Amino acid sequence: MRKILLSLMIFTLTAGAYTAAWAENTMLELTPGMYTIERVTSTNLKPEPIKRTEQKCIKESTYDPTTALPDKENCSVKNEKKTGNKITFDIDCKGGPQMLPMTGTAVISTTDSTLSWELNMKGMMEDQEVTVTSKGNGKRTGDCK
Repeated sequence: MRKILLSLMIFTLTAGAYTAAWAENTMLELTPGMYTIERVTSTNLKPEPIKRTEQKCIKESTYDPTTALPDKENCSVKNEKKTGNKITFDIDCKGGPQMLPMTGTAVISTTDSTLSWELNMKGMMEDQEVTVTSKGNGKRTGDCK
């Protein structure tokens, strides 16, 4: 059971959600196009990090930082602070069938043609603290096809 929950939790954190509502003043500017996105997710419960690379067509000229939320239906954002092209916020996930209850922080930044993020989450599973860190970088590689 523990391995199944851990696998589902890590999958949820690495997959991320791609749609959610967000205040206009917390959107980050980004040039639309095709991006190569590299993600690395690690946890204190597994020795090897999960690495993933994908191509994503970003069609909007603003980037919605809530795409970094592990589970948009069960997680909420608070204490958002935006400075230039960087935003920080706290995450509170109440948990669900595919994720433990967890809290954490996020830092997301963009330039004209790059984006990067780091999420640090903590929770408890069977009386053991679980930490999950997800880092990602994206670079524009051309126009969407």
